[in-house]
Amino acid sequence: MFKFASTAAAAMLFAGLAGSAGAAELVAGGDFESGLGAFGVTGNTHTNTAAAYGPCCGVTGSEPSLSSNHFVAFGDGNTSGLNALSQTFATVVGQMYSLTFNAGAFGGGTNLLNVSAGGVSNSYTVTANNNADTTFGSYGFSFVGTGADKVTFAVTTVADNTDAILDNVSVTGPAVAGVPEPASWAMMILGFGSAGVVLRRRRTLVTA
Repeated sequence: MFKFASTAAAAMLFAGLAGSAGAAELVAGGDFESGLGAFGVTGNTHTNTAAAYGPCCGVTGSEPSLSSNHFVAFGDGNTSGLNALSQTFATVVGQMYSLTFNAGAFGGGTNLLNVSAGGVSNSYTVTANNNADTTFGSYGFSFVGTGADKVTFAVTTVADNTDAILDNVSVTGPAVAGVPEPASWAMMILGFGSAGVVLRRRRTLVTA
């Protein structure tokens, strides 16, 4: 019975420690519902909704896609130049990470969306689709962590009538070891406490 109790206490302690080192979401505010947040921007890059493209491009759709969903638009207003969005995050060296995102376009042509993360770069041609319910496609790729990585999305526009749009940016993978979360601390304390009770009972039994 004492052996079982000790094993259970050790298991709780291990669970607390392991819980703080699992996979995690590393990008902050990737749904853009609270604005750009921790993302840095270059050029004409900002958040918008599909409803704003009704007057110029005849964009239609149902809710929440039309006016409740926020995304990032690159180079609206037929502007020219480099428009970019980026965010840095910590990774574990040598571990595999997954980048996923949704991208599309409004207007009347195509844009080239250049994406890089962890030393991997890919380009995606997004074609205007003025239906907010169906314009977004799903994309992504994997990369190996280097310790400090950055995800960057860039579109170079030439006064065209097409705006690339981006939403639901996510990077997932092993979390960098750090201070355990409150729930993990509670589990660890419970484990230490249970182990202490077992030791005291065992010491009392031996003395008797």
